[in-house]
Amino acid sequence: MGVEALLRLVAGRDKRGPVREQASIAALALVLATGCQLFGGVRIHEIAVASGKPSNVAVIASVTRDGKPVADLPRSAFRVEENGQKLDPLSTHLQLLSPALVTGFQTVLLLDLNDASSESRRKQLAKAAGAFVRRVRRRQGVTVMVFDGAAKARVVSEYSPEPHAAGPDQLDELLKLPARDPSRNLRGAVKQALQALDARLDGSRRPVRRGTLVTFTRGPDLAGRVASNDFEALLDDSDDQLVYIGVTGDPIDEDADTLGSAGRVMSQGKDTLAIAFDEAASLVSRLAGKYYLLSYCSPARAGKPMLRVTVAVPNTDGDDETDSFESSFDAKGFFPGCKSSSPPRFARTSKRGSATTGSGSSPSAASHQSSGVVNQPSEPIPVEPPDEHVVPPPDKPGYAP
Repeated sequence: MGVEALLRLVAGRDKRGPVREQASIAALALVLATGCQLFGGVRIHEIAVASGKPSNVAVIASVTRDGKPVADLPRSAFRVEENGQKLDPLSTHLQLLSPALVTGFQTVLLLDLNDASSESRRKQLAKAAGAFVRRVRRRQGVTVMVFDGAAKARVVSEYSPEPHAAGPDQLDELLKLPARDPSRNLRGAVKQALQALDARLDGSRRPVRRGTLVTFTRGPDLAGRVASNDFEALLDDSDDQLVYIGVTGDPIDEDADTLGSAGRVMSQGKDTLAIAFDEAASLVSRLAGKYYLLSYCSPARAGKPMLRVTVAVPNTDGDDETDSFESSFDAKGFFPGCKSSSPPRFARTSKRGSATTGSGSSPSAASHQSSGVVNQPSEPIPVEPPDEHVVPPPDKPGYAP
């Protein structure tokens, strides 16, 4: 059960059935027992661990504080241990690499055309959306979709990741779309947008894939094409990050809370959409920035060492808040000659949101040739070499060049 569903259960407002007293008590006890983990503090979450010969180990992890992304941490913020022994970052060549080497990011921007029938409002929306795309595509691909009351949402445009591209001043395609239905099929459009996001992420060769849906709407669902219960189940099952953009004073319902589980941005009026969309673009970038790729050369030469990764994040008092996770990897046959700048292969599972531990030769000791079946579950996917679509690591201390 996800956190959102758990909170609905405790509050007694789960719409998928009556809340049993025993279930409420059990859920409340779970919340009280794990409150720190759910609601506050620094958290590091293991996404995937991979190992490969000669002695490469790499970790993909996300870091949050109070549920919000923590970006731009230096290498010194991370500590690595094997079997309880702290590893020297210099002798193990511990470094941070760009997560884009092994992680595919994609965003879908879903726009409500219900209140953009006039030319002036349509231009405002087109400019705000253009600024959003221009900023977000520096790190990831962006798909723009629109909806009204019709049964099907429409794809307006697609943008590949281009770190140095200027991007559109406005989405001219929006100015050409005819209105079809004055109702609002919000739930149906969200369902189709998540399907479009899945399709684009499934097409990525990178073993870890992370999607974000940004929804702009001027009000709640009016069409009723997708039942409320089915909509809740859809969002509970999704592992995509959800960002909500709204306008202060517009009618909203609890769908707005669910669609803003990763963040809500409210425009103060119809004329300030550009500011809200820019804030939403900044949030999307921060959500991608919470992911870190640590790579090092293990001193292990056999067995399955217990790996512990700890992160320390300074707070306003100058003290460090820490959290850690433990995992293991296969060190059988390890030998000297490791280059931590070449991380080992990660294995991609059929579930696109996570990757399993992979093993085998690192790119420094093996060819980049793949099997050709890139969608095969658990098929090891080689790390792709940097290209024009891969954002380089930040020019900050601790990041590998």
